[in-house]
Amino acid sequence: MKKSDLFQLLHNLREVAHYPGAKFAYIVAKNIKLLTDECTLIEKSNVLSDEFKEYESKRSALASSFADKNEDGSPKSENNKYVLSAEAHKEFEKELAKINIEYKEPLEAYEKHLNEFTALLNEESDVVLFKLKEESLPANITGAQVLSIINIIE
Repeated sequence: MKKSDLFQLLHNLREVAHYPGAKFAYIVAKNIKLLTDECTLIEKSNVLSDEFKEYESKRSALASSFADKNEDGSPKSENNKYVLSAEAHKEFEKELAKINIEYKEPLEAYEKHLNEFTALLNEESDVVLFKLKEESLPANITGAQVLSIINIIE
């Protein structure tokens, strides 16, 4: 199992943690603790530099300033992205190029960090999960839920 898969398994285990059964609850709880610790370690390796945070703040403010406006004057957005007209987008790109030059080193460092973090997520995990016997599964668990936690079932 890849390290990136640990996050989904942790989520899936939390989704079924409410089911009854002492053995089931014990194994689920132990795996949740184990995966929480492992995922926290992985997340701690994904810390952005202050310089990159500063860049991102300026980039976002710039995009907001060029965005089309709602009736109340706030920037329009769709799918968590600002809406820019074609002309505003051209102007935004010109101004962004200036910021990109100013923050060249932090952007290169971020790209390197992103590649390293992606490689980390693609590594095989060495976490040894606690296994659950099939007969310890709750009677009312669904097939989809079993499939979502199949990695802990013997």
